[in-house]
Amino acid sequence: MEERDKARGAKERAEIFAEQCAALEAQGFEPRDRSMSMSAANICGTLAALPFIAAVIAAFVFGGAPVRTAVSPAADIAVFAAAAAASLVVHECLHALFWAAGSGGAVRLGFDRRTFTPYCAALKPMGKARYLIGIIAPFVFLGGGFSVAACLTGLWMLCAAGAANVMMAGADILVAARIVFSRGKYFVDHPSRCGFIVYARPERSE
Repeated sequence: MEERDKARGAKERAEIFAEQCAALEAQGFEPRDRSMSMSAANICGTLAALPFIAAVIAAFVFGGAPVRTAVSPAADIAVFAAAAAASLVVHECLHALFWAAGSGGAVRLGFDRRTFTPYCAALKPMGKARYLIGIIAPFVFLGGGFSVAACLTGLWMLCAAGAANVMMAGADILVAARIVFSRGKYFVDHPSRCGFIVYARPERSE
């Protein structure tokens, strides 16, 4: 039953995506595919996150308060593990929150049983700024928030949580870079790949 519900949800997202693309193309917009496979996004996203993780650790070690534990090493590890697990859900909720504000609530949250991770999908085209804000929100609020808190308090578990959340946002960093360097009016979140289709008016030849 659950597998049928999951397949039905994926099919529905694909149908909505196809309808949106067809409607935009009927209005004269040209599509440009800016998506990548999930496996490529995981590998490249990890590489993209590494410089930011290094910056988080360097700021914590050299520019923050003296490094310390909150209670004990074992307790701190337990708190870190709980924070990292909760961040998986909060990460997707932040995508949903900001995309919902930009698309009139047309988002879907779910859980992928193949990877045991939650996901968020935007179901309507958005402008560049709104789509970008929704993509980068977890990196800023979770990765940045934990990292700043770590520098202020010197708690190593907060630094670890910040680094973990930056790693979780690796694919988002890649997509954000593609958004910044893409020209177009509408950005449509891809239902099964990492990234989007951008729609722009065709360039006029002289």
